[in-house]
Amino acid sequence: MRPLKQKLSFPSHPPHNHFTNPTTTTTTKDAPLIDAISLAINSIPQKPLSSSLKHLLPSITPSTLTSLLTHNPHSLPPLSLLTFFNFFSSHHRLPLSSYAAMAILLIRHRHFHHSLSLLSFLVSRKGRHSAPSLFDALSSAAGRPDPTTVDLLASAYLTFGFVHDAVQCVRLSRRHGLPPPPVSCSRIPHRLIGSDSAWDFYREVLDFGLSPDVFAFNVLMNRFCKEGRMDKAREVFDEIRKRGVRPSVVSFNTLISGYCRCGNLEAGFEVKSGMSDVVPPDVFTYTSLINGLCKASRLVDANEMFEEMVSKGLVPNGITFTALIDGHCKDGRIERAMEIYQHMLKRGVELDLIAYNAIVNGLCKAGDMKGASAVVEELRTRRLRPDKFTYTTLIDGFCKAGDVDSALGVKARMADEGVALDDAAYTAIVTGVSRDGRASDAAALLDEMGELGLVPDEATCAGVIEAMCEAGDTRGGFGVMEGMQRAGRRPGVGTYNRMMNGLCKRGQMRNAEMLLNAMRNVGVEPDEVTYNILLDGHSRRRDGAEREALRAEMGMVSDYDTYASLIRGLDGKSRRNR
Repeated sequence: MRPLKQKLSFPSHPPHNHFTNPTTTTTTKDAPLIDAISLAINSIPQKPLSSSLKHLLPSITPSTLTSLLTHNPHSLPPLSLLTFFNFFSSHHRLPLSSYAAMAILLIRHRHFHHSLSLLSFLVSRKGRHSAPSLFDALSSAAGRPDPTTVDLLASAYLTFGFVHDAVQCVRLSRRHGLPPPPVSCSRIPHRLIGSDSAWDFYREVLDFGLSPDVFAFNVLMNRFCKEGRMDKAREVFDEIRKRGVRPSVVSFNTLISGYCRCGNLEAGFEVKSGMSDVVPPDVFTYTSLINGLCKASRLVDANEMFEEMVSKGLVPNGITFTALIDGHCKDGRIERAMEIYQHMLKRGVELDLIAYNAIVNGLCKAGDMKGASAVVEELRTRRLRPDKFTYTTLIDGFCKAGDVDSALGVKARMADEGVALDDAAYTAIVTGVSRDGRASDAAALLDEMGELGLVPDEATCAGVIEAMCEAGDTRGGFGVMEGMQRAGRRPGVGTYNRMMNGLCKRGQMRNAEMLLNAMRNVGVEPDEVTYNILLDGHSRRRDGAEREALRAEMGMVSDYDTYASLIRGLDGKSRRNR
């Protein structure tokens, strides 16, 4: 059978015109017609409805259809009636009461999928804020709706994202004295956008009579924890026991993990201490606390918590070890991290890439590039693939160690393995190449970034400018500055200082003075470093007392007028002495 949505077809009219006013009065004169229709329906599939009903169609009205569906005097199969309903609705505009009668018939015979399709069709036609009218129509057709009918109607609204209407369905059922529809009451909180709205609704349906479910409490608590709203998470947790439900280990762990992520370790330990009379702490409990302690650099406490965990017969998992390794690496205790790493290998614990990346990062920060490279090869033997973070960490480590060739080798390997370099990787390698004085390589990498749509930061560009100026390529340095401006990024005073220093060292004082004026014209104010660079440049061109006079002023000039006056005074004195 094809989906009901495909069978139902209406003329193209505005939504409110698709349904006529209900007229469901049944008279005795309808009985022969209903008998004839029933006989035609029973002939399916031996004879198509189009031919068996051909002589009856002019006499059939929406009222006749509704009467047939409501009373079904010949106990026809619901799906056969649905076939007739689809056929008739494709030729006539039906009242809402006919759709309601068809839906109720399907629900009573537990054809929930078909009834949901029909209700979804109605929702699509009636749109938002239609819950009261559809609820009333179903109530009239059923005599009194049951929670299953309300659940299906609410589900139809949720399918279209009409959450407010789904909430209305639940509230209408309460007004009619019905038991709470369980499926809707459980699903709606997950669809409400605001955590507060979800929590308020769940408490409302609990007061309505819905049986409390610890899973629903845990989900709501987790939402508040992810938002960092631990006061609300605690409120949900406390409500569990107030409603006579036993908190699960997940309940405790969710709250503990939330407190640890927020840095409130004392509150996390307080919750743990209250677990003993309900459920014993598990691996997740200890791992959350260990991770929180490591992030707070309380490594002694983290190690003690680890020992307590093992003493209780719990087996640490990869996440536990990863938290310890990462904590020790970030605290500079790489030797202890490696001990834990070796311990994991001996126990046969499978490390994930996060753990390996933590070790690689720690070794790189310690300057042990040989060890870091060995760990990367080790992770390959474990059928793991280095990712962008792994390679970027290696590149940065090699560059800081002055081994630019190895960093470029890592970059080449990334290309071979299809791992794209991001801004962080390029920044690390461009900075390293610039510091190594390889100006042309740095410029090429900068161009490569631009081709990939990556935007180097100002510090990276300034490093390339400095490398170019050191290599005597001041023209190339100006080119980098122009590239920054074309990209809509105004160089700061630090970048200008790098360029100016290069010009002064090359004796290009006229260009340096022009650059000074240019930066002031675009609103970049020179600082003391700027003037000291210029004074040093001028002193290189002078002899004896003039050089000493300029150097004596270095560190004392902080504005343009003072600088200009000083240079003019020395220039005038120099001319008079000639």
